[in-house]
Amino acid sequence: MNGTDVADEVERVAKQLERTYCKRSRQNLYIACEDYDFTWAEAEVIAMRTMWHEGTPLLRIAKALQRHINEVFILALDQAEQGHISLREGGLLGSEA
Repeated sequence: MNGTDVADEVERVAKQLERTYCKRSRQNLYIACEDYDFTWAEAEVIAMRTMWHEGTPLLRIAKALQRHINEVFILALDQAEQGHISLREGGLLGSEA
């Protein structure tokens, strides 16, 4: 297989992957919240859940985990959708509301 054949094969596979996995075509792609880190160690997730159930305000959870509040907010959203945390009195403010 020469260089041209390899390039053609790469293009063919890329198009196949695009058809299979891309839900919408995109032009001028913008990635939202690219500067945030939405990866979490299991211990961090457990700590967040514990603090949430204790009524700790979201801002204090963020400080304890040394994370941006937006990252913790997205984790809280994820954990609520997964059924690991639920609405609480005081909402995001917790016991300080």
